Amino acid sequence: MIDRYFIFSKSLLCCDAGHTALPRGASLFVAPFEFLWTQGVIRRVLGWCTNAFETARFSWICRRTRTVSDWGLLRLYGSQEQQESHMCFKLNDLHKMAPRVFSFNSSRETGKGESFHVMHGFSKIKGKARHPMEDVLVSLYKEFKGHKLGLFAVYDGHLGRDVADYLEENLFDTILDEPDLFCNPKTALENAYHSTDAVILQMSHPGGSTAVTAIVVDNKRLLVANVGDSRAVLCEAGEAKQLSVDHEPSAERQLVESRGGHVTHFPGDVARVDGQLAVARAFGDKSLKQHLSAEPHVCEVILSERSEFMILGSDGLWKVIENQVAVDLIRGIKDPEEAAKCLTSTAVQKKSRDDISCIVVRFHA
Repeated sequence: MIDRYFIFSKSLLCCDAGHTALPRGASLFVAPFEFLWTQGVIRRVLGWCTNAFETARFSWICRRTRTVSDWGLLRLYGSQEQQESHMCFKLNDLHKMAPRVFSFNSSRETGKGESFHVMHGFSKIKGKARHPMEDVLVSLYKEFKGHKLGLFAVYDGHLGRDVADYLEENLFDTILDEPDLFCNPKTALENAYHSTDAVILQMSHPGGSTAVTAIVVDNKRLLVANVGDSRAVLCEAGEAKQLSVDHEPSAERQLVESRGGHVTHFPGDVARVDGQLAVARAFGDKSLKQHLSAEPHVCEVILSERSEFMILGSDGLWKVIENQVAVDLIRGIKDPEEAAKCLTSTAVQKKSRDDISCIVVRFHA
C-alpha cells in the first residue's frame, strides 16, 4: 500500500508528487484544521517549525489533481510572509500523535473522527461495475458563528465523479454562506442546493450526483437535506426513522411529466427518467435537467437522549438492507468505524453490486 502524507505549507504550493519528493503515485492527505487544532497536532507541528510559525494564523485549503488521487494543504499565514517551509509526515506517524484527528479522504476505504461530543466512522466499497468508484464522503467538524458543527455527506456520482467531487469541495461552503441557515434552515438549504446546481450546470461535466447532507448543530439539532436516493436514517431508542426521501422516478412521475419528460421501465426493470436515469432529482445531468429537479427534501430534528446515531448511505447500501435491519445490525457496536464496516460488508454479502458507502454518526459521545 502506498503511504499517505500530511502536507503542511506556509504558502499555497502547486503540489504534485514530484514537487514534494514523494513516491510517484503517492496519495497526499490532510485533515481539516479543526481536527488538527483541537487534538493538539498543530501545536506539536509548530514546535518542530521555525519561530516564524509560532504566531501563525491558519486556514484550510483542499484541492484535487488528476495525477495524484487526493492532496491537500494546510496554509499557514505568519508574520514573515517571505519565509516558506513545508514538511511531510507519514499518516501513521500523525495517527500515533493524535489518533482521533482524521475525518475523511476520498481514497481511503475506512476511517473515523471525533469532536464536539460527536463521533463518526465511515466505510466504502467499490461496486462490481467497471468504472472507478463514484461515491464521495465528507465528514468534518467546524466552529462557525458561535456554533459547533458536524458536517457529513454522501455524494453518489454517475457518469463519472466530477459532480460529486465538486460537491465535496463546495456544497457545505455554499450552505454555510446562507445567512438564515440557523433560523430558517429549510429555505437556506433549498437556496444552497439550487445555487450549487446552477453553477454545476454552467460547467462541462456530463454526469451528475445524488446527495444527502447532514449538519449536527451543537449536538442539539440535526439538519438533513437530500436529492436522489442517498439516504439518512436516525436511530431513536432503537427505532429507525428515515429522515430523507428517495426521489425515485416512479414516485415522481407527475413532476417529471410536468417538466416534459417521461418515466419508463425500458430498458430493464428499473423506472428511469427518459429511459436513462434511475432518480428524479440530482445535481448536474445537464442533458436531462429540464426533466429533473435539484429541489431537496429538508428535515430538521431536535436531538434528545433518545437520539443514538445516524446512518448516511448511498443506494448501494439501502438496496439490500432495510432501515430497521441496518439499525439493529449496528446498535450494539460502539465504534462507529466498525459499525460502518459492518454495514458495507453486510451489503456485499447480500449481493449489492453498486458502490457501497456509509457514514455512521454517534451523538452524545
